Amino acid sequence: MTFKIIIFTLLLSVCNGFLFYHTTPPRHVTISVGKVNGILPGIDEPGTVLKSPLTTSYDMYTEVQTDCIKNVECGTADGPIFIIPLVCILNKLPKERAREVFTKYGPDYDQITIFQNGRSIVQERCTERSAEDIYFKEWSQFDGYIKDDLITYQKEKNTGIIIEKVRIDSKPIAKGSDIVTNFKMRAEHVAKTKTLIEEAIQILGTSEITI
Repeated sequence: MTFKIIIFTLLLSVCNGFLFYHTTPPRHVTISVGKVNGILPGIDEPGTVLKSPLTTSYDMYTEVQTDCIKNVECGTADGPIFIIPLVCILNKLPKERAREVFTKYGPDYDQITIFQNGRSIVQERCTERSAEDIYFKEWSQFDGYIKDDLITYQKEKNTGIIIEKVRIDSKPIAKGSDIVTNFKMRAEHVAKTKTLIEEAIQILGTSEITI
């Protein structure tokens, strides 16, 4: 009996030299890449499976995640440059598309499809607009523009990545310019002018007054 236990232990040690375990975390799938034959077919669901030491395993998150791009430069059509401190993109990689996306873009797929692409889309939107459009007229709609463009990109590239939401919490910061101060002074002037017109209308009883 002792001899059989020794033989079993030796065999187990030999097997462990050729196999190891990989655990796929919850809300992930695992893509396996062989050192000889490249990306292996299929995906591994959450759980623990035996793997060959000749393969490398990559875990890919398949639930909604938030990727935030910091300090995005926004150069406008009329010259002034803004910095947008944070653009956050809520996105999801469906597990049935994980292997395909991995094959096209690698394990850091979001660097291309979300980060680089998101920064490029913001910059393109900025160059189409004036500084006043960006800071005042269209700022409340700007995150919607970025979301629409990101959705269009994912469809054109057929990534399957779902763009849930784009969030920009703070207004852009003017880079080396007092343009924001000028905008605020202009807005205050417009507000005062409007007040004067309303007061004149009340006094004179006519709406045909301009200043």
